Amino acid sequence: MDKNREYFIIENHSIIKKVRIIKFIGGFYTINIEGTSKYLRVHPSRIYSTYTDASGAAVSGKNKYGTERMKNGQLL
Repeated sequence: MDKNREYFIIENHSIIKKVRIIKFIGGFYTINIEGTSKYLRVHPSRIYSTYTDASGAAVSGKNKYGTERMKNGQLL
């Protein structure tokens, strides 16, 4: 994934936010959420290249690898 390009993540299983990649270290991306001073380290499976991909994953309950999002054994 390229730096200085817009990507999207899903927060709280439904909120899609625009982010920028800062760096990649140890298998995780450090990202900046646009419009805030908030930085996060996230797994590559949480980052989507387009808003459409992110919104499709939020609705379907699956990430881009086809696995379902689960919490305490329950489908979210």
